[in-house]
This record gives sequence, structure tokens and C-alpha cells, in this order.
Amino acid sequence: MAGRDSLLVPCQRANVPGNLPLADGVHRRMLGRQWRHTFACRLINRDVPQQVVRVLLDHGSHKMTSHYAKITDQTV
Repeated sequence: MAGRDSLLVPCQRANVPGNLPLADGVHRRMLGRQWRHTFACRLINRDVPQQVVRVLLDHGSHKMTSHYAKITDQTV
């Protein structure tokens, strides 16, 4: 077992020395959010209507989905 000084993925917050590990499931949730973000941006970049993206991501309002369109506008 590796020592506490050599963690591969240290906890991000409240961990100035970097010797606390990520809690169980944090990495999976972070990847899930990144996947949703990438998926939404790619759909918007391919001119998929925002209404379709909203339904696919199960957003409750158009406001959240429009966030991805703004990101796309800024990257053009």
C-alpha cells in the first residue's frame, strides 16, 4: 500500500498538503458531469436544437441548456 504522501488522486478541497484521498464516488461523479458537459457542447456544435438537448439532458428549463449555447458562441 502506498504511503499517504504518494496519493494518485488527492482530495481537491480542504487539502492544502495534498495528503487526503478523494472520497468514494467523487471521481465517478466528476466524470459524469464532464461527460454531460462534453455531450451537450458537441450536440450544440452540431446544430442540434436546444429543445432536443434539453430533453436529452433532462434539464428543467431552457436557461441551463442555453448555457451550453453561450459556451459554444464564446469558443467560435
